[in-house]
Amino acid sequence: MSLRIATLNVHGWHGLHDEAWSALVCLLKAAGPPCVLALQEAPKSRLPALARALGDYHWLNHNGCAILSRYPIVKACDCTMASGHAGGSEPKERRMPKGARRADCVMRHCVGRILINGSLELEVVCLHLNHVREPTRLAELSSLEHHLRQRGGLEPDRRVWLGDFNALSCTDYTSSQLARIADVRKLGDWEAPSSEVVRTMQRAPAGKTNGLGIEMVDAREAAARRGGPLATSRFDTRVDYVFLSPALSRSVTSYECLVAIPDASDHNAVLVSLDLGPSGAARSPAARESDSPAALFSGPSARRPNTLRTVSARAAPTAPRWSRGRRGPLPRSRRELPRRRSPQRRRALGARRSWVPSPSVSLRGTLPPRPRTRS
Repeated sequence: MSLRIATLNVHGWHGLHDEAWSALVCLLKAAGPPCVLALQEAPKSRLPALARALGDYHWLNHNGCAILSRYPIVKACDCTMASGHAGGSEPKERRMPKGARRADCVMRHCVGRILINGSLELEVVCLHLNHVREPTRLAELSSLEHHLRQRGGLEPDRRVWLGDFNALSCTDYTSSQLARIADVRKLGDWEAPSSEVVRTMQRAPAGKTNGLGIEMVDAREAAARRGGPLATSRFDTRVDYVFLSPALSRSVTSYECLVAIPDASDHNAVLVSLDLGPSGAARSPAARESDSPAALFSGPSARRPNTLRTVSARAAPTAPRWSRGRRGPLPRSRRELPRRRSPQRRRALGARRSWVPSPSVSLRGTLPPRPRTRS
């Protein structure tokens, strides 16, 4: 079974010009409509029309990020999202209570779970990171990782993170090219080239000093065949990525950069093809539960632990009664922990518990009246 995944920053539908819209539709149809399409800077006004143009696609939109899929798609977090189906009714916006919305991750992202042929479920995360500072992008990644970990989700072998990361991978360029990029950024008062975001996406958690680690694989590095230019932005740099879980990365067959500048957008599209093998066929629920995540993606590998976590996270102990059934690692705030009593308080409680009431004590448990002494 072949699965094609693509990502593109549409730049607000490129000013909503008809020429840009036609160029975008022609670009996607010429390369063959992808099975899953992630868009950034995409207002929901034109999503139903694009879904119909691609062939009755399902779609999901949140905070400028959108996911379109040939297969059924559902949201995977408690956010205010707009969703619809080109062949169904009008789009509906799912609103949550105000308290729930305040607890959501506020960065630009959209999360959806896609059920492929009724047997294979993927979690797709479309994100758009800050374009100014690398520390801000790292903070957004940490916030998103914490948000998804608190909500719970699928096994880490079934995740895809893609979109406009606005980050560089210094290994893509030579020393002279990096010097030229640094000069251009210096003229625009931008930061110097840095690869910390890409390294964070690729490395595994391995100690408190390394910070966040998500352990995913760049699809361009995993692909056997590559096509198109390297750059995905108008500044001649690669800032759009498709990151896959290690098990999924072994099924990547090709990586292609589709030229969309300047007709359709100010970014180029990235198209990744995967060969999932016979595992894409429908299987019974009992068979799916017995399969390991590695077997779902046609490659001999052992089951990997849950790597979507920070290095400081510990295994969640059995939730005590005061946690009220909270899922995931227990919070360490003082309000959630049992109250610690001082030594004086413990001695006072011990003296009170050792007291044995006499028969003269009333049923209410009060002490007998103190006898009066003559002066």
